[in-house]
Amino acid sequence: MSKTVTTVGTVAIGLISNPEGHNRPIDRKHAMYLANAIRMHGLQHPIIVVPNQIGGYDIVAGLHRLEACKVLGFTEIECRVLPVNTDQATLLEISISENASRKAETFSETLARIDHIMRVRKCRYEEAAKRANVHKSFTSKCKRVQKLKDAAKELIHQHPDKLGISIAYDVVRYADSETQQVAALQAVLAGELTRDGLKSWFATSDKNCEKLITLKLAIDGISFLLRLPESTNWEQLEGAMNQLKATLLGEKKFKRLICELPNHIGEASHA
Repeated sequence: MSKTVTTVGTVAIGLISNPEGHNRPIDRKHAMYLANAIRMHGLQHPIIVVPNQIGGYDIVAGLHRLEACKVLGFTEIECRVLPVNTDQATLLEISISENASRKAETFSETLARIDHIMRVRKCRYEEAAKRANVHKSFTSKCKRVQKLKDAAKELIHQHPDKLGISIAYDVVRYADSETQQVAALQAVLAGELTRDGLKSWFATSDKNCEKLITLKLAIDGISFLLRLPESTNWEQLEGAMNQLKATLLGEKKFKRLICELPNHIGEASHA
């Protein structure tokens, strides 16, 4: 990304707008956290804005800092002001670079915005990431994650706090089919699988297995996640449930604590 000349000054908060689609939605919890920090230590880093066509400014980076200052009742905020003729692709690159340096975005958000730079600049992925000042190793992982199937990508976008780039990267390394990718991610979400167990989980599964059905059940406040082959019939399902019940009753006789069950029937629950 080429160096962009900016000026630093104080701008009235009422003159700053957030164009629709230019920034991610406000996380109120994060804004309140920043408000407390700013109350104690002041605003450490100016937000970045660009003059718009109606005499005000559009925010480029620092949306949550701006929101925090609003919460505190500030009427003015320190800003880095970009040149009025700064093009949209450069604005996007600055926004991504700023958020990446503060770890303010999930990797899926960064990935989506790098894709946008590719379309606007009509450039390759590596160039788009470089322009956004995204670290090379992170770029490499993001590029690999792009190969995930659509259903797997959707799960990651829905649960960015639980499905980070390391898990997504390993899933796409070990699984080619959409069925396996989704099943693995759902197992991670359910707490049945960790990143350390992904490789062995895929190693013991048949890559050419038939399509799996996932059932999510909640009974009396207890949640269940069942994965079964599409061809499973009622007798097989009933037999498996009876076997599980018998196993649990056996553990009950040993007066096993519920929290200890994964160490004793983990393999049975995956059978």
